[in-house]
Amino acid sequence: MTVCVAALCSHSKAIVCVADKAVNFNQYIQWDADASKVLTIGKADRKPPCVALISGEEDFSLDLVAELEKEATFGQALRSSMTVAENAYKRLLDKRIETDVLGPKLLTRTDYIALLGGPSVNSSYVQGIGREISSYEVTCGVLICGFEADRGFIFHVGFPGRARDCTHTGFATIGSGSAMALSRMLQAEASRSDGVVNCLYNSFDAKASAEIIGTVGGAWDASILLPWRAQKKVPYKIRTVAEHIWDEAMDISPLSPKFGVKFRKNIRQWKTSLVAFGKVLEPKRSVSQKAVRAR
Repeated sequence: MTVCVAALCSHSKAIVCVADKAVNFNQYIQWDADASKVLTIGKADRKPPCVALISGEEDFSLDLVAELEKEATFGQALRSSMTVAENAYKRLLDKRIETDVLGPKLLTRTDYIALLGGPSVNSSYVQGIGREISSYEVTCGVLICGFEADRGFIFHVGFPGRARDCTHTGFATIGSGSAMALSRMLQAEASRSDGVVNCLYNSFDAKASAEIIGTVGGAWDASILLPWRAQKKVPYKIRTVAEHIWDEAMDISPLSPKFGVKFRKNIRQWKTSLVAFGKVLEPKRSVSQKAVRAR
């Protein structure tokens, strides 16, 4: 299972994406794997970038991303991208139903439609197939993050193929830890006016808070999306800094005599690292810093 967080920041000019790395093989086996749940749609150096955060059935999610990549302009306009994602999801769902439900009965989708239009439509056999199809469900949800006219957008597409715009809210969460992560983002008063570094920490905080759900992994991935550059993956060093701050801020009771000791000792260094990382994401100025100061 999963928790993924996507959030707009820098006045909707940037998007932060955070996801755990837990992989489930069945209800008994789960481990943090070397596999990202933040998938680039299109080429890795695409500008502006477009990514998908995936949860649920991995094979369905990967097939959906492959379908979306066939549309050259996908991720460049919100409404048209939502339509493309809905249609792709429904096509894959129809294919899955044909394989899992109709195939074992030696039927194709065309055969089943013919049965519905024939005299056997009210037979228990045809009605039984209808009940199987009605109860069939795919546990797959995907968050799509992209840019339209240099402004970020987020939308969710999930079963049975409905896309939901999350841009107005400014952030969205999916996966088994979704409710816990969402409540944490609300508690942090996450805003589209937050800077990239603040948004990154809030999104990680939401993911870490969701680890109380047993199916959410500890290891995590993060990417920063900006319209003027390719997707920037957050390096291990910066993710570790965020973990240190979170551990010190959340792990010990404020009534403990040890509370804040390491935090006060290291916070200046930690903040310096985060601020330096934020500056790396800033666009290169066409005018020298000296000239800017002279103004």
